[in-house]
Amino acid sequence: SSGQPTSWYWQITPSTYNFVGGTNDSSQFPIITFTATGNYTVSLTATNTYGSDDTTQYQAISVGGATLPFVEDFESGLSGWEIINPDNGMTWSSATVGGTTPGSSVMTVGHYSYSTSGAVDELVSPLLDFSNDTLVSMTFEYASAFYSSGYSDSLKVYVSDDCGIMWAEVAAWSSADANFSTAGQLTSSFVPNDSTKWCHGNSFVACPSINLDAYSGKSGIQVKFVAINGYGNNLFIDNINITGQSQVAPIASFTGDSVGCTGQTLNFFDFTTPTPAARTWYFQGGTPSTSNAPNPSVTYGAAGSYDVKLVVSNAAGTDSVTLSNYVTITPAIVSSVALSVSGTMVCKHDSVFASATGTNGGLIPAYDWYINGTLVLSGSSTFSGTFNDGDVLKVAMTSSDDCVSSKVVSDSVIINVNPLPVVTLSSQGYVCELGGPQQLSGGTPVGGIYSGTGVTNDSIYPLLAGVGSHWIYYTYADATTGCSNMKQRTLSVQPAPGKPSVSQDATTGELVATTPAGFYSYEWLDANMNLIAGATSATYLPTANGDYYVKIISNIQCSNVSDVYSVNNIGLEEELLAGFEIFPNPATNLLTIRTTGEAELRIIDAAGRAVLETNITSSLDLDVQGWARGAYIVQFIKGDAIEILPVMLK
Repeated sequence: SSGQPTSWYWQITPSTYNFVGGTNDSSQFPIITFTATGNYTVSLTATNTYGSDDTTQYQAISVGGATLPFVEDFESGLSGWEIINPDNGMTWSSATVGGTTPGSSVMTVGHYSYSTSGAVDELVSPLLDFSNDTLVSMTFEYASAFYSSGYSDSLKVYVSDDCGIMWAEVAAWSSADANFSTAGQLTSSFVPNDSTKWCHGNSFVACPSINLDAYSGKSGIQVKFVAINGYGNNLFIDNINITGQSQVAPIASFTGDSVGCTGQTLNFFDFTTPTPAARTWYFQGGTPSTSNAPNPSVTYGAAGSYDVKLVVSNAAGTDSVTLSNYVTITPAIVSSVALSVSGTMVCKHDSVFASATGTNGGLIPAYDWYINGTLVLSGSSTFSGTFNDGDVLKVAMTSSDDCVSSKVVSDSVIINVNPLPVVTLSSQGYVCELGGPQQLSGGTPVGGIYSGTGVTNDSIYPLLAGVGSHWIYYTYADATTGCSNMKQRTLSVQPAPGKPSVSQDATTGELVATTPAGFYSYEWLDANMNLIAGATSATYLPTANGDYYVKIISNIQCSNVSDVYSVNNIGLEEELLAGFEIFPNPATNLLTIRTTGEAELRIIDAAGRAVLETNITSSLDLDVQGWARGAYIVQFIKGDAIEILPVMLK
């Protein structure tokens, strides 16, 4: 017993027994001697501080052996039989063959593959009780072949009347005997496949019948079949039947389940002594309504009280017993289970949570979960998993209450799984650290959402993301199914070049950009951060006082801008002459000069020679391709005012 019981109460039926060794019916481990042969039913009630529980084992103990008739067809295994295998080699074993009834299970020894000549293997019966019988005899069926006269096997039958201490031989055969072998000589491994290979269907041999009358009136009997190996061919036996003629008329007696509910199985047990040769049960209102089995099982379809009758007989007489209203049946309660899930319409890869709620499942209901009929989980009232479209999820509840209309009930749902949308995202390339927010693109289908470090409203903010590689995620949700899918690509935030600085050449008045190491292009910007036309070199000559910036651009088009540089050293006359413009500077092939109004123009080379003197109105384009490379001074003369601008040819 489990649950730490503190007291026990034993009941044994019939009462032909005594407690010994200082034990009694309240001992945890009682010791008992029996004063009569027969089958005994044992009941135990165990109790602790929380209550009590009882159990009954019908015909749990057999004393003196099984009474006659005794039939063994091996369809239920070796119940009570013993195999003795002294050499631990091949021995008696169960096999499935053809030609024998009922069923197809037999016992066999594989002599064909058993090379140990002279090896002995025994098949020993359970204890038998012949005490109430006379004219006892035994029959059995067999199938046998022999390999050759030099390789034949033997079968012997022995009987013991002292529980297996001493044995007496009662029959013996050789497989080569013409009146024993059912298949004759056979050099391949013999296995019977129809009734002609068995003694009961063979016209040349007869099944053995062994007279055991010398053991009539005794108990503690055992029979054994001994196979002696000769490396011949295989032997099979089945349907052992021991019968006798009863000397005392049986006294009918039975017990069984007396309380149940509709649909519940009730078990009944024949306690007749001695064991009858024939019996018939009558179950009022039951299914079946009659039975010849010693321990039948019966169900009742309607509530009420019902009689049970047992009629028994043997050669010495007949007896019967009827117990009125022995069985009381109440209506079975209805059990059910309800399955609820987190959703029956889900997206691929989504987990579905399911729970089972049982009604009338008893104290310990058992739950089993199935997907498309395959068991996937036992023991829990909840389940979680992923599914394919159309999968059937079923939960089955087995009630621990015996009195229910259906012991096992179930509920199921179909899970519909929608596919995920097909989402793509093209390469995201790179952005520059100081490049400002960049609109992300490349995700399909359109209408999805971009996310990731530094991403807001589908734009990436490089300064917020930081220099380095970042995952960009594009998520699209199907408006019809609600299912979403995501693709991801890396985007690189490239570092900006170091901040440039601006200084002014004291001689020429040019603004000079100082940059970190590397190769850059340049853009000069005015106070409003607007690009100054043509100002794309590392130097710039301002024409008016004001604020200026230089922007440098790396070879991957990442840029940085200097701090503001203020120019305030251009004189009054220069300001009056403001509006002169020369570009490009430095120049290579063509030099464009522009001014407002009309002015005298003079260009002087590095040696102080005037290489050009002319008047200019609005603009002048000079072909300088053939001029010497180097520095030149351009003079604009208006009245008494002179504006000097340097220019470089390269």
